[in-house]
Amino acid sequence: MKYYLFICNIMITSFCLLTSCKGGLDKIDLCNSADSGVIRITLTEQLPDSTGVLCTYRVMLPDYLKGIYSAQDSFYDYWQVNGNRVLPWFFTPETLTDLFVQPAYGVDDNLYPQFKNIGFRGKTRFVSRHGCFLQLMLCDGRYLSVLPLAGPDVVAWFYVNEEGELELQVANYGTEPVTAECPVIAWALGENLNESAYRLFDNLRRDTAYTETFRLRYEKRFPEMFQYLGWCTWEEYKKDISADLLFTEISKLKQVPLPVQYAIIDDGHLAFRTSDIDRSKGVLSSFSPNDKFPEGFTELLKMREPERLRWMGLWHNFNGYWGGFSVDNDFDADVNNCLRTIEKTGYVLPKNDMAAIRRVYSAFLGRSADDGFDFLKLDWQAANLYMQRFSENGARGAFNTSRVVDDIAHERFNDAVINCMAMNNVVLQNTYNVNVTRTSIDYKLNNLFMAKEHLRQSYGNALYMCPTVWGDHDMFHSSDDVCGRIMALSKALSGGPVYLSDAPERIAPQMVWPLCYQDGSLLRPLAPATVLQRTAFDCPLTSRTAYMVSAPLENDAAAVVAYNLTADSCRVEGKVCVDDYELTGTLLQPYMGRWKVPEEGLYLYDYTNKEGCRLVADFTFSIDGFADRYFLLLPIHEGWAVVGNTDKYLSPVTVSNISYGSDALSLTLHESGSIDFWMSGGTPYSDEAELSALGNGLWRATSKIAEENSQITIYLSLIHISEPTRP
Repeated sequence: MKYYLFICNIMITSFCLLTSCKGGLDKIDLCNSADSGVIRITLTEQLPDSTGVLCTYRVMLPDYLKGIYSAQDSFYDYWQVNGNRVLPWFFTPETLTDLFVQPAYGVDDNLYPQFKNIGFRGKTRFVSRHGCFLQLMLCDGRYLSVLPLAGPDVVAWFYVNEEGELELQVANYGTEPVTAECPVIAWALGENLNESAYRLFDNLRRDTAYTETFRLRYEKRFPEMFQYLGWCTWEEYKKDISADLLFTEISKLKQVPLPVQYAIIDDGHLAFRTSDIDRSKGVLSSFSPNDKFPEGFTELLKMREPERLRWMGLWHNFNGYWGGFSVDNDFDADVNNCLRTIEKTGYVLPKNDMAAIRRVYSAFLGRSADDGFDFLKLDWQAANLYMQRFSENGARGAFNTSRVVDDIAHERFNDAVINCMAMNNVVLQNTYNVNVTRTSIDYKLNNLFMAKEHLRQSYGNALYMCPTVWGDHDMFHSSDDVCGRIMALSKALSGGPVYLSDAPERIAPQMVWPLCYQDGSLLRPLAPATVLQRTAFDCPLTSRTAYMVSAPLENDAAAVVAYNLTADSCRVEGKVCVDDYELTGTLLQPYMGRWKVPEEGLYLYDYTNKEGCRLVADFTFSIDGFADRYFLLLPIHEGWAVVGNTDKYLSPVTVSNISYGSDALSLTLHESGSIDFWMSGGTPYSDEAELSALGNGLWRATSKIAEENSQITIYLSLIHISEPTRP
């Protein structure tokens, strides 16, 4: 009955909100809307214009204070989203128009040359007027999330016109007319930013159009190998890989004193020819590897071991290669019969029907499964819509291709796929099986600008991507002098895959061990780290306040990180407050609302300085230069707070089965070692652990038992110690 009422509400809401206005431009009015809904339109023999757009709607927004517009910067002449360059852009009602006429990063190139806006093909970067997600801080204290929808007939996008008006463009990016009932936009209101996003996607997944195309993050399995430490070839070697080089380097990798459990062979193995339509791109000519792998992958795959390097994955380009598939190829006749050339652009892609798409991708990606690879990294996904333009229906081609590939990921790789350059709604709304997607630009070694951009994208894009997937923050170099440790911590908080790209001899184990246990298994949060609401609407490049993110951990602990991401690395001010703890709970799925602060309050552990205090008021701090500050917010029960093993970034995760008593604390250690804890007064003693005082009520217990999952109990003596004060 609830489901029936939900569908009815959508239909009624759609009727009421979709109206006509003067000039032939329909409008969608969200000013007095229901709390959530999906709007459908009915098209009858609707012809697209020369750009593939079928119709446009003016979107009427309720009164708001601030907004976030998710769009890419100006690659490919403002084409919507076709790579991994989606960024959150920040505006007010007065500054929305300014976003699209000023250089993209909002900083003076002459003052901050590391932030030069000269980008792809020598063009100055501007914010694209086409957007894929919108969030608003409303004047009434609520938050609104609005999402354009993709489907098998049309795809919708936001567009901000020169007058600063928000429009919804509905397109098939093709040549044929459309007759269909099409969902085009969804929205939801919430008490907080995370609630509005969750409600939007939770409602949408129950809509009849999407029940078989995507699910929420918690409904899908997280692949086993991504729960362990990995390694990837790309950042270190780029395309300069071969069977001989990889055999040598992976042999070295297995000698590094770190439990790396999987390797990804990235770009450089595919057989391709130069594209006739774009000499800068290659087109796939064979499903077999190129001549740098004369014996294929057999010997490399033999390097897997039961206890070391257990899995091996392969990179593929979603579109065959950067320029698509080649007409001059060694594919079998059945595959070639399923390919076609788009006349206007020259791209060679599968014919626009499900059977043809499945035949091509079953041969293409299935070859890697047949070879014995355990998982895939699939790149350049969002560009498929761009490449499908000017076919009979580009939206249908892209939607169906994403759907088929998601099915193959399930059938041939047990859902073990990393989606990459996949940030548009066509791909995201086809993640029924895949649960890992890149949320940012590439990481680059020793690059300050890219490090700052990488961090703000990874956390900011989580607002709209991570309700449906775990975010992949890309590989990193542990030996990076600019941001190695900063990147390591961000990977820990992501909850996604964590994989290195250092040459084996340059791996810095001390940077990596805080991420994992002895067997290589990762310490993971309960949800992906996401920008905190109170800093989500301010540009971290220009704001003089710290950029704050948080993630929920086991044992009701919250991890909070503050970053200085300013363009000039000037000092920023920040604070940690009780509200940060409460809002961290809103990241959990299924949605349960804010965390409740325990009666005894919270203990703030300053991980950066290895000290702590009761959080009785806002904890203020400053950060000089490009750096971070890391805090843990821990519940206090019966006068105890458990920090865990501070050798690990996510230290509260290192303990389980915590039992709080007025005179004793009992817990289980995942690995033998030490754990830190705080007690409000008294002196502890234990038969299972050596105890040492760290000051201000902090203690360290070092287990006397050298085995996993050992239990220790700490007792409280009657000797009283005065209440600790704030450091």
